[in-house]
Amino acid sequence: MIMVRFFFSTMDRVQRRFNLFGSKWYGCLILLFTLAFVSKSFGQCSAGADIVLPCVNGIVPSTAVLLATPVGGTWSNAAGNPTVATFTPNTAATLAGNLQAGTYEFIYTTSIPTSCSDIVQVTVPNCQSLCLPVEVSDTLVCAGSVIDLTSLVSGFDTLLSSAFTIGGVGGIAVGDPTAFVANSTTTITLLSSNLLGCTDTTTLTINVNLLDIAASDTLVCAGSVLDLTSLVSGFDTLLNVGFDLGGIAIANPTAFVADSTTVLTITASNLLGCADTTTLTINVGLLNLAASVSDTSVCAGSVLNLTGLVSGFDTLLNVGFVLDGVAVANATAFVADSTVTLMVTASTALGCSDTTTLTINVGPLDIVVSDTLVCAGSVLDLTSLVSGFDNLLNVAFDLGGIDIANASAFVADSTVTLTVTASNLLGCSDTTQLTVNVNPLPNAGSDTTLVCIGNSVPKSL
Repeated sequence: MIMVRFFFSTMDRVQRRFNLFGSKWYGCLILLFTLAFVSKSFGQCSAGADIVLPCVNGIVPSTAVLLATPVGGTWSNAAGNPTVATFTPNTAATLAGNLQAGTYEFIYTTSIPTSCSDIVQVTVPNCQSLCLPVEVSDTLVCAGSVIDLTSLVSGFDTLLSSAFTIGGVGGIAVGDPTAFVANSTTTITLLSSNLLGCTDTTTLTINVNLLDIAASDTLVCAGSVLDLTSLVSGFDTLLNVGFDLGGIAIANPTAFVADSTTVLTITASNLLGCADTTTLTINVGLLNLAASVSDTSVCAGSVLNLTGLVSGFDTLLNVGFVLDGVAVANATAFVADSTVTLMVTASTALGCSDTTTLTINVGPLDIVVSDTLVCAGSVLDLTSLVSGFDNLLNVAFDLGGIDIANASAFVADSTVTLTVTASNLLGCSDTTQLTVNVNPLPNAGSDTTLVCIGNSVPKSL
């Protein structure tokens, strides 16, 4: 009854709209509307409800079940479908696998109980657009930073599941991805899925900036003025660089005066906020010639190699020897006639220089003897006549070219002049003359024997 009232109400609106009442076509029009309306309203046939296919793991199913009533009809493709489907009873399927994205219309036709046809609409989504790769953002942090890995995944909250691992799929699981501690550069694998059933595997790289201040130790001369910043690699890229000596900050690191070997502490950070501390050693080369030069003692006339008196001579530069303001021309063959003091100057490869003195003590051996006067036949110890005899070496006494065999028991019968030679520990030698003056005994004449004259001796000779 309701359907009949709806039908006539509809027809009344059509008549008023087109003024068909009274027309000779009115009866025919009523008949056509009646047949059409009754056929559809009473469900002669149905192609089923329209279908929107789901994406499963980013893929559309290759088949779709079409539930038509009554069963036993036939299916066909409507014109303009994205691809042409083939059919099995109650089923539409593509010939080439997955259905191409778009909207399909399939026509169902049956003659049971009467001839009837209906259309069902099947919508195939673009799964590729719905299953886009998960986007992650690699990052750069300081060593020891605590990172929320989920914040580096675009749309993380829309994911159905997620797993972070180190060492690829199936690697070591990250226990708490919201508090990951990065000590070194690490590649993390993310396996995820979303509500559409799409799955994705991607990698996330945590680059760790190991701020390692590189400072170059140096060697300079005492009193040198240094720019400490020039000894720090990449100084201009660092922030808050500080130089500290024994807990006291260096006020002007570009003009640091090095008086002795010093170890400085350097602290710095970078744009990421990473910080580091290291040490810088300033080795000071104190050229001390006084400790390298050795005074010496030689014999008069000795030829000296002055360079041999300077320790480490071969490591020095511009070594010079000056005597009374005049440079010694040949320092390897210096003749020492008397004790002298030379000025020695030198420098090093660093440019350090120093001056000291070198004393050449010349010991001329001068044998001192004492001439003497003795009685003829006296026995003399000639060595006692030589001053400092015990300090001399190779002392010899010569008389007319003949060595005195026993100088400690020389018998002087007449005045003689002896030649004395000797040397000392330096190898110096000398020769001198020693005169032994002999005083002859007085002559009392010949011995006399008195003759008795008579019974008496002569009272005089």
